[in-house]
Amino acid sequence: MKKIIPIFILSLLIVSSFGLISGQKNVALVANTIDYNLNSGIISVLQSRGLNVVYFGKTDTGYNSYPYVIILGGPDSPDHTGVLSSQILPASDKNNLRNIRGYQEFYEKVDQWITRQEVFVIAGSDRESTKAAVDRYLVTVINKIVEDTGSQAVPYQLINSIQLKQMIARGESLFIIDVRNADEYRAGHIPGAVNITGIELGSVLSSIPRDRKIIVYCSTSQAAITNAQFLANKGFTNVYALIDPYSVYVNN
Repeated sequence: MKKIIPIFILSLLIVSSFGLISGQKNVALVANTIDYNLNSGIISVLQSRGLNVVYFGKTDTGYNSYPYVIILGGPDSPDHTGVLSSQILPASDKNNLRNIRGYQEFYEKVDQWITRQEVFVIAGSDRESTKAAVDRYLVTVINKIVEDTGSQAVPYQLINSIQLKQMIARGESLFIIDVRNADEYRAGHIPGAVNITGIELGSVLSSIPRDRKIIVYCSTSQAAITNAQFLANKGFTNVYALIDPYSVYVNN
């Protein structure tokens, strides 16, 4: 009996663990080291939407068994991503990535390696363009995956620069949070914005009004989304993430 009880408990733990994992959608993130480092916040953004994410580098295998696969980089990217993108992207898209400077690509393919699988390629004509494509299209990818899981919509909304400027022009009651660092804020910010970095956000929750629309923006859409999700998780309503980086807002 002494041996049976530990085995039974271990079995329950294993079953519970698998149940927990299966409750989430598993996402494989495939990227070379350079593109991964340029988009270092991507995993935290995906996780903030309730997704279970595993990163696959150059020598890692097994990504092709995941129901959702996100590939960063075009057909000429180094390491494994270039080969995969070349296999998946249509000839016209590969041609555009190779010949149009600043070109950004988002491509979705179903049943690439297994049935009911969705593969997303986010790429640019160069590394900076790939980063810009991630900022531009990651929200679309997330929404496609989340909607496919049947998960409830997260309690924050996404807006672009034009929509925010319209809200400001209408005189809506807004509390705008700039989560960039102090130097970036001093160099230029949205009028009326308060500088609260992502690290500081958790310690100043009591000072954030709950009766106004809260706008979160940063130098990347990923950071804005992550911090908007954090506020939503803390019970704030009417939270909005600006999907355009600040540089786009000021030049739009």
